[in-house]
Amino acid sequence: MAQFETSHFGTIDYNPESVITFPKGIIQLEGFEHCTRYVLFHEEASSGVFHYLSLSTTQTCHSPWLTPLSLGSTMRSSSATKRAR
Repeated sequence: MAQFETSHFGTIDYNPESVITFPKGIIQLEGFEHCTRYVLFHEEASSGVFHYLSLSTTQTCHSPWLTPLSLGSTMRSSSATKRAR
C-alpha cells in the first residue's frame, strides 16, 4: 500500500495499481498539464455515498463524486426518460 497526505482527510492509503491516469489531464487549463494521476477514495467513517477524486501529488485538490446508484432507483438518464415516453 502507498500513502499520501491531504489537508482535509489526513493520510490516505491506496493501492498504487488503482491510480487513475489521464495522460492529457482532466483539467484543460494552463498550469494543470502535469495533473494526470488521481486516486478515488471515500472516507472510512462515511456511508460511502460520496467518493473523492484526488490528485495524488497534492494535498488540496479533491473533487467530490456521487454514484448515481446512491440516489436510488428512481433516477433516470434523460435519454431513458425520452425512450419511456
